[in-house]
Amino acid sequence: MGQRSLLIAVDIGGTKTALMVADAHTHEPLALERFKTDTDASPEATAQVLKQHFDDLLEREGLSKRRIRAIGAAVPGQVDHFGNILVAGNLGWSDAPFRDLLAQVFKVPAFVEHDANSAAIGERWKGHATRIDDFVFLALGTGVGAGLYLGGHLHRGFHHAAGEVGNMLLRRRSASKPAGEDNLNDAVGSKAIKERAGAPPDVPAKDVLEDPDSARVAERVADEVAAAIINICTVVDPQLVVVGGGTATDALLTRVRYRVGEELQFKPEILRSALGEEAQLYGALFGALGVMHHQREAA
Repeated sequence: MGQRSLLIAVDIGGTKTALMVADAHTHEPLALERFKTDTDASPEATAQVLKQHFDDLLEREGLSKRRIRAIGAAVPGQVDHFGNILVAGNLGWSDAPFRDLLAQVFKVPAFVEHDANSAAIGERWKGHATRIDDFVFLALGTGVGAGLYLGGHLHRGFHHAAGEVGNMLLRRRSASKPAGEDNLNDAVGSKAIKERAGAPPDVPAKDVLEDPDSARVAERVADEVAAAIINICTVVDPQLVVVGGGTATDALLTRVRYRVGEELQFKPEILRSALGEEAQLYGALFGALGVMHHQREAA
């Protein structure tokens, strides 16, 4: 096992970070770890923390650091074509050259992408969308985001901010309210779901939605997720909407499909992510594979 070429994938979420080590040839996951995200850490400190966790993980699994060929990272923020994080609100970062930081710390080529975009890439590579050119990945978690795959290509937008559906306004905002209130994040982000149900902060939002005592909250969340999908579909007309993230339960999607079906003439297929909570990791892994091949071709 120690002679395999290895790739690293990272998913930095608003509440937890996931790490994966995979075989560069077969793409088989060899090790996986999750830990709480330090949302107060700087980009530099985060890169060092990731390195320490990976060193420990490789040592536990008996894998050689010398076999690492590239690293890919999914991050909760807008990312430009150079791997710079323009803004990551949950982490308090802005103008962070995160791709360069990872390359310096890990001493291998690096790839960095927005987390919802990474999930779309992963689903296109190894999920439900392998043969589909027009689809949307809707990520429901700490926040809400979407990766847009249109015409066979990832659509990032002029400001690299396409898919920031968490900022969708659910109703007309009063001029007296601060900007950003009454948006989709406020309604169906995991923190908002727990607050609406009066659940303790340590209870997963998924459990809240599946609790019969929270049925009214679950119905409202389904209404709001369905409204977001309807609005997205009226603009980009995808063949498929993949819903992923920690709050994407089967019961929620059953409610959402019914509501969307009632409203849209041209209906997309709506599926739960085939990759589950690892969709972002597989997108990051695909990016790492790409920069590894690019380095070999340039050598």
